[in-house]
Amino acid sequence: APLDFFDFHTKELFDAVCCLSVIEHVEREDDFFVRLLRHVKPGGILMLTTDYSSTEKPHVGGHLRTYSERSLHRLAAMARSFGFE
Repeated sequence: APLDFFDFHTKELFDAVCCLSVIEHVEREDDFFVRLLRHVKPGGILMLTTDYSSTEKPHVGGHLRTYSERSLHRLAAMARSFGFE
């Protein structure tokens, strides 16, 4: 059975965390994004891809949202608050 990321518990930190076209499907996007950030070692990298739309209207295929320049800047600000550049 697939594991829900919110049920994944480890104290291990990773040099790189990749999240490819997932965040637009997650209901609790802020909680999800923070969990991603907390799994990255200091000096590590988070690579995240998502669908982009200047209107932020969701596309087909189970997307709950898309991201615009404004909403991507919001995520970047969250990352900076956790020490990311």
